[in-house]
Amino acid sequence: MLYIQQKILGLFCLLSVNAVGQNTVAKIDSILQAAHKNKAINGNILIARAGNIVLEKSFGYSNMENQLPLNEKSQFQIASVSKQFTAFGIMVLKKQGQLKYDDPVNKFLPLFPYNNITVRHLLLHTSGLPNFWNNIRPFLDTTKSNGNNEMLAYLYSNKLPLQFEPGEKWEYADIGYDILATIIEKVSGMSYQRFMYKKVFKPAGLKHTKALQVTDFRRIKARNLATGYIEDSITGYVKAH
Repeated sequence: MLYIQQKILGLFCLLSVNAVGQNTVAKIDSILQAAHKNKAINGNILIARAGNIVLEKSFGYSNMENQLPLNEKSQFQIASVSKQFTAFGIMVLKKQGQLKYDDPVNKFLPLFPYNNITVRHLLLHTSGLPNFWNNIRPFLDTTKSNGNNEMLAYLYSNKLPLQFEPGEKWEYADIGYDILATIIEKVSGMSYQRFMYKKVFKPAGLKHTKALQVTDFRRIKARNLATGYIEDSITGYVKAH
């Protein structure tokens, strides 16, 4: 799985309204303050209209044990929200003429065992690939790190049946984006991390964003990393692992 840390993404709101006056901003701020008081919000808020920031605020802590407050430099693990960045990376390669959306996946990855799945199918979650959590993960050796290459090798070795014919319907597929990340590496000749920095993060001015291949926050070396918590009715907040 691929994860990305984003500068401001604890909770991001984009309002599309005719006018955002001071009264409106004050009302929104009041609602957010009340939500935080009721433990419904712990994160960073950014509200913008027409490219102009109308409200930017942080609520709560990035580390509750040490009472470290969240701020605009806090970094968050965004899990599957990172898929939009992988999709954009594919779009960059398409614009450069290095691939087409309707190219078969095994044009780039010969080990990919399904002849009728295209890049477009992976992007749109219409590939019919096997469900990762039900059909693949229970059979992986979880004592070691299983990356995208291991995933591709597993699919090649086991040749699991598709859930449905590609393009027949929509079904969320985690591993489709693992395959897309592998395509990015194969076509660009760069690691996923290097490609995302050079072609996506740097041009967009995302100075505090990184692509990582680790899910355990204890292994992430980031000075401003915000750790996640879940609320326990008996003991209070408990750090999520």
